[in-house]
Amino acid sequence: MCYSRRWQSIAMIGFLKAAEAQKAEIAEAAGETVRKLAVERLKRPAAEDGESPTKGTKLVKIVGILAEYKEKELAAKQEQWEAERADRIALERERLVERQIDNQRVIEVLAVLAKK
Repeated sequence: MCYSRRWQSIAMIGFLKAAEAQKAEIAEAAGETVRKLAVERLKRPAAEDGESPTKGTKLVKIVGILAEYKEKELAAKQEQWEAERADRIALERERLVERQIDNQRVIEVLAVLAKK
């Protein structure tokens, strides 16, 4: 029995070494694949690199988008302010015309009263 246990442990050691060797080969193959992909990616121009932008690139894009948003928002507010100003001017003109009409009526009434 000792003899078979010894062979079993030797066989187990051999199996473990074979498994470790296989794992090492797989890891090496995966490492080579990763290295190849990294080299290919480094060779690509920056314009094609849209897969995973760096933090700096993301920040620049976000800042650009925020700047565009602020510009659009400011333009919309200016248009709103101009429209409100035009409405106020039109309302003031209407009130001025109404006052002039009221003043003419008062003058006419006073003229009629003065004739009597």
